[in-house]
Amino acid sequence: MQPWLILLRGINVGGHTKVPMAALKTALEEAGYTQVRTYIQSGNVWLQSPDTAEILQTHIAQLLHTHLGVTAAVLALTPDELAQAQAHNPFVEATAADPKMVHICFLSAAPDPANMAALEPYIGPNEACQLVGRYLYVHYGNGAGRTKLNLTVIEKKLGVVGTARNWNTVCTLRAMQDA
Repeated sequence: MQPWLILLRGINVGGHTKVPMAALKTALEEAGYTQVRTYIQSGNVWLQSPDTAEILQTHIAQLLHTHLGVTAAVLALTPDELAQAQAHNPFVEATAADPKMVHICFLSAAPDPANMAALEPYIGPNEACQLVGRYLYVHYGNGAGRTKLNLTVIEKKLGVVGTARNWNTVCTLRAMQDA
């Protein structure tokens, strides 16, 4: 059995696409996944499965729709992928100063780096972003709630699906992996 981090996009944000974590955990366990653990309401799940990332993503998306009436993008990462994402943070100083201002956008695939230029008009003062493989690191110097560089723009301009987590959440998910 392989441990997997499952990241759901856009659930329980602003009162939309509500998914109770207890119901999600139960549905995943009933579907045969083991060692299911959730973290906060934003769709973070550790579980064990012999399936590939592609099978997990498809199956869990179907499960969300069928059992919980929710349509959401699903990304599956291995523990090594999460460790790599954490290790390649280009905003170490900003992270040390205020970790909630640094986010990782976990992307479904590595986008064409040439598409990064399309994000430039959306990058505000005190903001920066850097693409490393299939991870887009964003420093929201004025806070993520005040930016034009939101996930919808990122997905549209880069041509991939993604979901973002702030640095504190990334660190907690990594600690959960090791627990």
